[in-house]
Amino acid sequence: MNTLELEAYKAALAREVLNINNQEVLDTIKDIIQRSGNLTNAPYQIGVKEARKQLQDSEKRFDEGEYVSEEEMAIRQLGQQVFVECPDVLPVIERSDVG
Repeated sequence: MNTLELEAYKAALAREVLNINNQEVLDTIKDIIQRSGNLTNAPYQIGVKEARKQLQDSEKRFDEGEYVSEEEMAIRQLGQQVFVECPDVLPVIERSDVG
């Protein structure tokens, strides 16, 4: 779901809530929203030790040759874009001699 679709969905949901005339239902909705507060756009947080460990693990995988080249990533992104815009074309790209 892209940003525009998400904003439209949120607006539609807000309109639905505005049409509710039952206090109990509104209280239930409010409780659900408050309980799911950790699902908002809060930044991902980790400690310094965990960040260092992730960096070391990443460097180890890179040294072992476990990575995706910039060229391969570009091909993957092109394939995803084509699949979203025109799913029937993707098999043709996969079979072609790209990269």
